[in-house]
Amino acid sequence: MTIDIAIILTPFIMAALIPIFYRRLRKNVIGWVVLIIPVSLFLLLTTYIPRVAKGEVFSHTYEWIPSFHLNFTTYIDGLSLIFSLLITGVGSLVILYSIFYLSVKESLHHFYCYLLLFMGAMLGVVFSDNLMVLYAFWELTSVSSFLLIAFWHHRKASRAGARKSMTITVSGGVAMLVGFLMLYAMSGTFSIREIINSIDAISGHVLFIPALLLVLLGAFTKSAQFPFHIWLPDAMEAPTPVSSYLHSATMVKAGIYLVARFTPIFGGEMIWFWTITGVGLFTLFWGSFNAVRQVDLKAILAYSTVSQLGLIMSLLGLGSVAVYLGYSTETVIYTQATFAALFHLINHSTFKGALFMMVGIVDHEIGTRDIRRLGGLMTILPFTFTIAIIGCFSMAGLPPFNGFLSKEMFFAAVLNITELNIFSIQNIGLLIPIIAWFASVFTFVYCLIIVSKTFLGKMKPDIVEKNPHEAPFGMLLPPFILIGLVIAIFFFPNLLGEYILQPAMLSVYPTFPSAEEMTPHISAWHGFNTKLLMTFGVVVLGIILYRFLKYWSKIYRLFPKQWTLNAIYEKVITSSENVSESLTKRYMSGHLTHYFVYIYVSFVVIVAGTFIALDTFEWNPTNDAVIENYELILVFVMIFAAVAILFAKSRITTVLLNGVLGYSVAFFFVIFRAPDLALTQLVVESVTTALYLICFKFLAELKPEQSTKRVKISNGLISVFVGATVTLIGLTVVNYDKFKSISSYFEDSYNLAGGKNIVNTILGDFRAFDTMLEVVVLFIAGLGVFALIKLKAKKGDVDIEN
Repeated sequence: MTIDIAIILTPFIMAALIPIFYRRLRKNVIGWVVLIIPVSLFLLLTTYIPRVAKGEVFSHTYEWIPSFHLNFTTYIDGLSLIFSLLITGVGSLVILYSIFYLSVKESLHHFYCYLLLFMGAMLGVVFSDNLMVLYAFWELTSVSSFLLIAFWHHRKASRAGARKSMTITVSGGVAMLVGFLMLYAMSGTFSIREIINSIDAISGHVLFIPALLLVLLGAFTKSAQFPFHIWLPDAMEAPTPVSSYLHSATMVKAGIYLVARFTPIFGGEMIWFWTITGVGLFTLFWGSFNAVRQVDLKAILAYSTVSQLGLIMSLLGLGSVAVYLGYSTETVIYTQATFAALFHLINHSTFKGALFMMVGIVDHEIGTRDIRRLGGLMTILPFTFTIAIIGCFSMAGLPPFNGFLSKEMFFAAVLNITELNIFSIQNIGLLIPIIAWFASVFTFVYCLIIVSKTFLGKMKPDIVEKNPHEAPFGMLLPPFILIGLVIAIFFFPNLLGEYILQPAMLSVYPTFPSAEEMTPHISAWHGFNTKLLMTFGVVVLGIILYRFLKYWSKIYRLFPKQWTLNAIYEKVITSSENVSESLTKRYMSGHLTHYFVYIYVSFVVIVAGTFIALDTFEWNPTNDAVIENYELILVFVMIFAAVAILFAKSRITTVLLNGVLGYSVAFFFVIFRAPDLALTQLVVESVTTALYLICFKFLAELKPEQSTKRVKISNGLISVFVGATVTLIGLTVVNYDKFKSISSYFEDSYNLAGGKNIVNTILGDFRAFDTMLEVVVLFIAGLGVFALIKLKAKKGDVDIEN
């Protein structure tokens, strides 16, 4: 096993072992054991940095289903390395934080199992080169995040938030899957690298733009872009370590990764530029605008995350211009937007991870996150206040913190794009920096709200009565490491640029010859220029807006709650459930007769209708075998038995006549030289007949069914049509040549599957996937029954849902 596959599988293996061995570990030890995994993986991944910085790429292929081009191909380059370092690095700090944050009374083995499952899935996403493997890991992140968000499943809000996140992200994932299949149809390969190499051949294909839009739909839903951002605030019902990990550094960055990875494929299209840039900028503005109105600290951070993700997404859209224009000394400047996106991606993970942990400390020690009940905490939580002020000022884009550097690069990118004379930018290009600037003003305002409303002013009386105190060292260490990085990156940004960001730029622009040209020198001072004036304007207008915040809050009253996206989502879900319930009640009548009617009518309409529409009924009796007298006798016996069942007045007569039918079929198998089928039929018929007779005395007395004449006529017609359809199909297939036969495929079964018995070969090999799914369905049903029995509420249990 190579190192790259070991990196992906290790979290999964540990997640599988936790349920087995957790009982042997003390609850206060399990977190420390789990911590070894991400720390080890992070240290291992750091060894790749110098080699990847020199341009090396690590790729390994493991054959899975090569005949369908499905191989597990891992690919480690500059772009995947950035994300893998964030996944394991921030993951290590989150697990360390959770050891002190979560109570030993919690179901810790479940928590760490879900967390490792998510970590492995995210590593699989960023390391996968095969589209289908990437999609499998992509949806696994949605499943594992659902489990983490619903960790406190006794809370109604937690379950609702988990359902909403999974509904939106999985729906986008399915759309993305269709886009992937379109890419395969165009290129003939599932390999991302091979698709990039064949871009000239597929860019003019009719499916290219639909594939582009579907891939973006998957990216937008996962990265909470407008209007799909509504799942992220509701997901804040998860424990704070989950929010710090999933919603600041990893899961929400998966869509960012997807856009960056597919920029070499779709970046040359105008619709790619405008969709990503437009959606990103509006998300940036809308998230920051709504963050100002929140009163819950985690809700503020949730909308701020939406806003920051929009900023990164818009930068990737702006950077795609360089792909459209192609390499030249004049176009390299547009690659700096992508550089700023990757730089801010890292910066956001540091300051936002620290801020989520800060909010967790406040909630853990004070017991509330409501800013209306907070205030004056600076004196009793001085270390937490330090985390808050550094994290918020970095998010607001102030020096000497890393957020200032990437925000200045963001301003530079939106200003550069206004000078471009393509994509009709000259007409509305000025709107891009204006929207970016106003969004930055709101960002500054909600950063002031977090700091001032929580830590400044007077302490509320109810807080004083609780006698709060600073968090333990273990909870403070992870956010302090992150804010230490916030400051260190500000003073030494070019180390990050040279060793981490530069190789990632080659991944986004593989056709550009020099990574050094695309890696600008990062410095905090460029003199007095437009970018600095924009920053001054953000600070001045932000302070003014904060001072008059109570008047500004009236603006939000112009947006009625019934027309919010959340309200529309809930209305759609509720209406869908009501329609589904009404429709289900119409056909789930509880009468077996009705269900047979539905089945038989569908059969006649679909099968007979298809044959009639295609004019494919054909009967040529000239080549038929001679029908012997004993065969005719058997046929008439079966007809007599079938018709007699309809008029039988006792159950024993019905059972015996049904047995006559079954044994007659077995005799036909003998006549047609199918002894294995005859034996199976005889055994099944004997057992079922015996069972009927054993249960005979427990059955109710057979009474004539009281049906109207109309029902009897309709049932009779259905029966005739079904019989006619089956008969005509049977006569037609004898010498049928309208469609290509598949019998030649099975004739070569020994070479293809190694089996001499065709029936066994079909069941064991050609239908293996279907058989496996049937077994999986039974297994899941068994698990469901077991869970219902195991988790059945006991007498005296208290309903703790809130």
